[in-house]
Amino acid sequence: MAASWLKMKTLKEIGVFLLGRFPFLNAGLLMMVLAERANMDKNIPPFNVDFLYGYIICMTLLGVGMSYDIARKYCTIAYIGQLFYMAYSLYTNEKLGYSLWLVNRLISRVIGLAGVYIIYAFLTSKKKSRQLQKIGEGCLAVFTATSMYILVNSEEDRQLFEAKIPFKAIPLFFLITVMGACAMIYINGGIFLTDASQAMMCINFALVLCLYCDLKYWVDKRGVPFWVQVKLITDDIAICIGLFVMAFARIYWKHRQPKEDQHGNLYRHEAREHED
Repeated sequence: MAASWLKMKTLKEIGVFLLGRFPFLNAGLLMMVLAERANMDKNIPPFNVDFLYGYIICMTLLGVGMSYDIARKYCTIAYIGQLFYMAYSLYTNEKLGYSLWLVNRLISRVIGLAGVYIIYAFLTSKKKSRQLQKIGEGCLAVFTATSMYILVNSEEDRQLFEAKIPFKAIPLFFLITVMGACAMIYINGGIFLTDASQAMMCINFALVLCLYCDLKYWVDKRGVPFWVQVKLITDDIAICIGLFVMAFARIYWKHRQPKEDQHGNLYRHEAREHED
């Protein structure tokens, strides 16, 4: 038991390490997305060039702070602010020219990343903020609900799901039920947060492998820009890593430990469970 927990702790630390470096990858992908549409934006650029360079440099510096624990909590919160600004720009900037369903897909991933990084800030800070934890869990609830909505109401996702997964409606109904339960758990909190995180990690990773990695379908048939689809995939992978870190964080597992009374004795019903 101790050896398996040590392995999980090591994997969790690897997850924290990767999350701290993700802003570097995000900055690089953002540049690739803009480079891909350079000809389209030649006459009407969607962003001021100086602002864009400052935005990417700032993202890189925040990644340095998160990676080397230089005011990590504040760097993470600033990075979350950048993510929310990105979501706001996607929704309001008509010069980008993205369709509404693609904008919704991008914003859903941004909200998921924000939730993951709020939990990351909560777990890596010395003083644990309950408010920060609840905001992160709320963002994950919104991400889960929007992912569920997109899977059901997006014709593109549903068609690809039915083409790739056997029995069509039955697995889709099962996934929607589990995702709905996970969203409710994130809203209400409690001892099942670890279970919800494990379930959403597996579901999200399976959807990435089965649906979103099919670049031929999304890029050639549905017209999604190549680097935008790559960014969606990497965002999903980062969310999966964050859910893994959350699922096996010791602070969440403390709620499952048997509780003691003021004399140090286990409560009767918990003592029986502990003995079993």
